[in-house]
Amino acid sequence: RGEIVNRSLVGINKGRLKIWKFPQPYRDYALGVDVSEGINQDDSSIQVFDILSMEQVAEWYSDNTPPEEVAIKAAELGSYYNYAKIAVEANNHGYTTINSLQDLRYKHLFKMKRFDVKKRKDTERLGWYTNARTKPIMVDKYLELLRSGDIILNSQILVDQMSTFVLREDGSMGSTGSYKDDVLMGAMIGVMCALS
Repeated sequence: RGEIVNRSLVGINKGRLKIWKFPQPYRDYALGVDVSEGINQDDSSIQVFDILSMEQVAEWYSDNTPPEEVAIKAAELGSYYNYAKIAVEANNHGYTTINSLQDLRYKHLFKMKRFDVKKRKDTERLGWYTNARTKPIMVDKYLELLRSGDIILNSQILVDQMSTFVLREDGSMGSTGSYKDDVLMGAMIGVMCALS
């Protein structure tokens, strides 16, 4: 917890929050959440987008916040931004964050549609599932918005991570070398949430 001073939240012990635009009445927002283990390696990232303008309005990230505490941060930011829809990457530690958001009774959670082969029908599951099929779709949609100028990015960290995100020889996508892509992944998940 903390207070907002000069558009940044101060007084919190974990993570960095930057706010470029405060929530506006009657506007809808979307949060993209990429979750790490919280052991000072990868970052957990929360990216907030105004759905109408597709502008990045806030960002939080931390490399030492456990997944259940990321849920608290996401719920706080989601509540602050007019009870925004939250899309958590439903891989690895993201399951803990999704469960914690449910325990917190946060109601506006993103559900991803997918075809259930066994049940032979479309189903919905909480969270964004990044895999070999969905990652290229997410990256392509993000690139389309960038090329058309239909997205506004305010984070220098996000722009820096975009510059080291590549298509590898094996066909996978991610950051090069020791660079991170967690803020970028949160942003791309946020975009998919906003467009849903």
